[in-house]
Amino acid sequence: MQTKKTIVALSAGLLLAAPAALGEGGLDVRVGAFLPDAKGNIFADTQELFGTKKADWRGVSGGVDFNLGLSSNVELGFGIDAYSRTLDTVYVDFERPSGDDINQTLKLTVVPLSVSLKVVANNHRGAVSPYLLAGVDAYFWQYEEDGDFIDFGSPDLEIGSDFFESSGVAPGFHVGGGVRVPVGDDIKITAEARYNFAKEVDMGDDFSRNRIDVSGLAVTVGVNVRF
Repeated sequence: MQTKKTIVALSAGLLLAAPAALGEGGLDVRVGAFLPDAKGNIFADTQELFGTKKADWRGVSGGVDFNLGLSSNVELGFGIDAYSRTLDTVYVDFERPSGDDINQTLKLTVVPLSVSLKVVANNHRGAVSPYLLAGVDAYFWQYEEDGDFIDFGSPDLEIGSDFFESSGVAPGFHVGGGVRVPVGDDIKITAEARYNFAKEVDMGDDFSRNRIDVSGLAVTVGVNVRF
């Protein structure tokens, strides 16, 4: 709960402060896919117990950047993105005495807050504009497991319903590039690929023996509106 409050507070600060600072700049709105690397032993555990694969964690993501024009070809971007993926799973090597599956639901949410430096070639109104970007991030994450679980510490491997949760923030950075294609003097369609490098961190809470790495590739399309 505290992590969610922190995300809201920092997001509000970015979104309110960035427009006030803008000279000539713009707004990017994007949507696409996030492809997590699914590293860290939490993902190894879910693969062993529930049969999840790296590709299972791919999901929809989207975000927004406010861009401050520092010069004719350089922008400073303040951004927030969001990704969430829910998987319905079962134990791969265990079942109930009746032969039925033992079901649970896994959920991963990642919300990066970012500051980016963008170098934009041919950054004129009405022109096709490729760009490169790099920056730093705070990756807010939350991982949940809800459903029926085996107590491997009990002699009879008892099955019971439970809910487990862990959340935190990982520092990191990103690099990427894209292109803006004009559909008017002040509006361009964008396509972007951005790789997020997040530090692997201890999970704590209900997963104190686990570590998580929320790095991965984000591929998006969107709209750039120039102010």
